[in-house]
Amino acid sequence: MKTMLMMAMLGAVLLSACAASPQSPELGGQAWVLTSLDGNREVGSAAGGNDITLQFGEDGRAGGSGGCNQYGAGYTVSGNNVSFEQAVSTLMYCEPELVMQNEASFLQALSMVGEWRIEGNTLTLTGGGHTLVFTR
Repeated sequence: MKTMLMMAMLGAVLLSACAASPQSPELGGQAWVLTSLDGNREVGSAAGGNDITLQFGEDGRAGGSGGCNQYGAGYTVSGNNVSFEQAVSTLMYCEPELVMQNEASFLQALSMVGEWRIEGNTLTLTGGGHTLVFTR
């Protein structure tokens, strides 16, 4: 009986953990492409690298391209609040140096955002003094 009670409690904890990171339907689907990082529009392909992208998975994981490397991070959404865990990424070197600088700035800013909003095809993430603007 104790074992069944423990399993029921564990199941409830796991279900509540899953419910804590729902994906907002507006955020999901195709990848978002970064167009501005703290007002700087020379990011991604505009800086000589690949597009910096962000895609939200239904499993509470987000990821994409940082302009050079691939990255991933856990995320949670609650209303218009969003938070990301510290991202992990591959470790390739890319040129020009601006691509690497933008990627580091992007990943740092992503870990500090706290709010999201969508207007048309534009996603804006803000928090920690950072503003990241994406388009679909």
